[in-house]
Amino acid sequence: MSRLRVYRLFDVQCLNCGRVVQRRAHGPNRDLYCSTICANRASGARRAAQSVSRFWMQVARGDGCWLWMGPINQMGYGRATHRGRRQLAHRVAFELTNGPVPDGLVLDHLCRVKACVNPAHLEAVTNRENVRRGLKGVLTTHCPKGHPYDEVNTHYHEGHRYCRACGRASTAARRKRQKEGVTR
Repeated sequence: MSRLRVYRLFDVQCLNCGRVVQRRAHGPNRDLYCSTICANRASGARRAAQSVSRFWMQVARGDGCWLWMGPINQMGYGRATHRGRRQLAHRVAFELTNGPVPDGLVLDHLCRVKACVNPAHLEAVTNRENVRRGLKGVLTTHCPKGHPYDEVNTHYHEGHRYCRACGRASTAARRKRQKEGVTR
């Protein structure tokens, strides 16, 4: 003859949604959730929190730039895994602190350090503005030969900037070669 088992039921509050359900006592960590859906959601939230803490552990914070100490791609930007995808580390840092980058905008490093993930050094701008601000853009104040890019010495043609002094020197050299009959 089989023996009838009697189980004692306990009221358990779901750690995910807060709903109170009755469960049998199985062990210290069993039945902490009202359903497998709540248990899966909670474990996903735990993994996300662990991902964020792992991300910030790879950042060397300082007074200025916060340098990414994890993997760096060939262009010099940090690479991080976030939400199951490989992403640029500065983009992850910006999204964790400021929310998503608005559509149509890219992040510009105001400090010009590609491995920096300090959100205070990042600004969401259009791609055009980012290129304009780039190292070969507004920050370049002199041509490769050392002549200043100022109002008198700068010539703009089809969206590009040219040094007038270098242009004059190039024209003079070409005319001299033509006069002497030497071709390139």
